[in-house]
Amino acid sequence: MIQLKPMTQLAYEHFCEISKKDYAQSKSKAERLSVHEGEKIAEDAWEKLLSDGLSTPLHHFYSAWENDQNIGMIWFKEERDWETPYAYLYQILIWDEYQGRGLGKSLMKHFEDEVKKLNLKRIRLHVFAFNERAIKMYEDFEFEKTNIVMIKELE
Repeated sequence: MIQLKPMTQLAYEHFCEISKKDYAQSKSKAERLSVHEGEKIAEDAWEKLLSDGLSTPLHHFYSAWENDQNIGMIWFKEERDWETPYAYLYQILIWDEYQGRGLGKSLMKHFEDEVKKLNLKRIRLHVFAFNERAIKMYEDFEFEKTNIVMIKELE
């Protein structure tokens, strides 16, 4: 059974290192950018989004645990400036060595429970188009596609 525990400062630092790198690589791949451009975008995003680090208001950071093993993490933000308040899921991640055991789906269910406790009525997220595994999981949780960004390379 999975438990969500608030991230410690040490876990947050580890999360930032992994998450920024993952975002930079994914952004570079999806938008056909150089590694340097992806890294710059990631660095700028973290500075803008997480100005107060782990204490940034309305941002929630959890480590996911199964028994005594840290199996992943989740990061989301409460968006309350809208008519229908929602949670924006920035990242949900199961560490590589725990993948393929259905833990992502279990973590997603726990996340939904946390969102309901905060009295938020909707979840929004972004997923890169090449991440078919994540798209399938979100579709299994009845997420709907609302925007599609397309790209074309010109000669």
